[in-house]
Amino acid sequence: LLRRVSRISVSRNFSRILFDFQSYRLSVDSSLHVEKYGHPRLRQRHMPFAIGETERDQWLWCMNKALDESGLLPAVTEHLKKRFAEVADFMRNQ
Repeated sequence: LLRRVSRISVSRNFSRILFDFQSYRLSVDSSLHVEKYGHPRLRQRHMPFAIGETERDQWLWCMNKALDESGLLPAVTEHLKKRFAEVADFMRNQ
């Protein structure tokens, strides 16, 4: 998804970290990321940036577009969209 949205080259190491983080956020194995890297403190890391409804909606648009183009099963896509929406709402600080 990251490659599809941002069109950047992603290293294998970063891909592994992102996989572990997504597993943590999506509760596949919530301990995996924390054991390897510590708590992500995602909201704290984003506090310097104003994140309101507009920013949330723009991020969700990108994530939803990538999911729609991913070829995943519809049930998986819908599950991920719901989880990403929860994260996006949690990140709002405005």
